[in-house]
Amino acid sequence: MKRRSKRLRSAAGRDGSVNINIDDHDVDKVATLSDVASKKGSKVEKSTESSRLRRVKGRRGQLEEISRMPLDILYEIFLQLDPIDILSLSRVSKSLRKILMRRSSTYIWKNARARIPGLPECPIDMSEPAYVNLAFYPYCQFCLKAYVSPGTILWGSRTKACKTCFAEHFEHYPNDFPDNVMPSEMILNDRGVAYIVNKDTLRQYLAEWKGLQGTALDEWCTRKQSEQKIREEHADKCKMWNKTRNRERSDELDNLRGQRYQAIKAKLSDLGWGEEIFHLENSTHRRLFLGHKLINQPKVLTERIWGNIKDVLIDFLEKAKARRLDKLRRDTRKKRGKILS
Repeated sequence: MKRRSKRLRSAAGRDGSVNINIDDHDVDKVATLSDVASKKGSKVEKSTESSRLRRVKGRRGQLEEISRMPLDILYEIFLQLDPIDILSLSRVSKSLRKILMRRSSTYIWKNARARIPGLPECPIDMSEPAYVNLAFYPYCQFCLKAYVSPGTILWGSRTKACKTCFAEHFEHYPNDFPDNVMPSEMILNDRGVAYIVNKDTLRQYLAEWKGLQGTALDEWCTRKQSEQKIREEHADKCKMWNKTRNRERSDELDNLRGQRYQAIKAKLSDLGWGEEIFHLENSTHRRLFLGHKLINQPKVLTERIWGNIKDVLIDFLEKAKARRLDKLRRDTRKKRGKILS
């Protein structure tokens, strides 16, 4: 037989029911505990959220807060950015993409494009984002993986492709097709000059061309040739701008390498290696020193970088000095031997 406590037996009525009395003081206690529980729950949620944010490495996830800003502040930020920055932001999240890809945001892309000196206007057959992607995005538009040098952009075809994708997505201009009608690129091969065209573009033009005869065919060819002429003129402007940009970028990198070399030279001279550097600069081993992988870099020399590379360069100079002195001793012995003989 189960036993019941005296308190429960006293509280139980004759019908077997239990009456539990809670006074006002007890109610206050219950409410207070409920509040504490809710506060603890909110703290747990906040700690969970903060720990989740802390788990994100580096700066990943922080750009998500941009989409929560007021639109007028967002637009002011966008107007201070270069085209590649706008393009990158449009790929951060769906909300930012929705803002930047709407027609009302076209002026943002135009403003960013105007910040680039000499960049031709966006062609009529391309959108602003597509034009920015062609001019500044450094990867293949087909596989999206391989790096494509800015000097190999196919401006006439409005594409850029790595070697593998180029062979896969391009073919020779058909001999039986009207000349100067669709976008094409001139290349040099073993047989001389050849013209190649994007396979997708070729299928599109063949579908339009098929079945046309007489006056309709002549009008179609005239219209396409006129469009192609405009496209080629714009492509020539882009090629000139791109050539200038690449030359300026090359000069900028050379200046950074020169500044880094002078900074390293000054640091090593302060450590007593100035004479050895002088001998290296005026010897056949000049390129070994100037072209050293830790010296010949287009990066500013900071104290942290200097601390990382100092010992390696000093070791290089010590070995170079040992080789020079050894050669000097051998040359001195050889001269003395000739004198004595």
